[in-house]
Amino acid sequence: MKVYYDRHVSACKLLHQTKKERADIIEIKADTPQVRELYEMILALAEKNNTLEAKIDELTKWANIKKKRLHVKEWLDQHYTDAVAFDAVIAATELTDEQYEFVCKYDYIEGIIMILKTIFPLDDESSLSIKAFDQKDNTFFVKKEDNWSVLSTSELENMISIIGKSLMTKFVNWQTKNKHRLHEDSYTEVYTSTLQKVIGGNYTREQSFTRIRRGLYKYLKMNLKNVIQFEFMF
Repeated sequence: MKVYYDRHVSACKLLHQTKKERADIIEIKADTPQVRELYEMILALAEKNNTLEAKIDELTKWANIKKKRLHVKEWLDQHYTDAVAFDAVIAATELTDEQYEFVCKYDYIEGIIMILKTIFPLDDESSLSIKAFDQKDNTFFVKKEDNWSVLSTSELENMISIIGKSLMTKFVNWQTKNKHRLHEDSYTEVYTSTLQKVIGGNYTREQSFTRIRRGLYKYLKMNLKNVIQFEFMF
């Protein structure tokens, strides 16, 4: 232990000497420290260097672990085996009066986004059949019978179309129940306004689809950077 202490003392003495003190010592000792003092200082510096190298090696190993690559679909297959099949969820969906009222109260786009939120609630994330991530903009992954896969544009359009048809069915039922009010001015206003909302308002089909897809993505997306062990591939 005394050897390490002596090394430390020699190094510290040299580092903390004033300019005048060093000049005085140089005069006394013929311009150079003693050979043993130099040896002790070199050993002390070498020891500190070894410690730093060990820390760098440790950080490098950790960085390599973080960069282990894994395809996101493989990760979903491994971690979300209990998720309900997406097609089964859509097939079992029956629009409620409350969901229909979302469209009547707001509009076609906002209403369908709110309906989708009720179909895919986030409170039971482990069984959720659809996922989205910050790292893959506007892309959805859905649970199939045996694995996870990317939701195609046509599949997403089909889901929105199914909801749209259900909305129209609800509207026709409401119209039938209120046909005796056809000549009321107040009913005519409500009828016209509701019909406009149910058929999509002034937006084109493409505009409605784009906005609904974006709204659903923003609702579902999660950040994969929180899963630090892997560098994900899409």
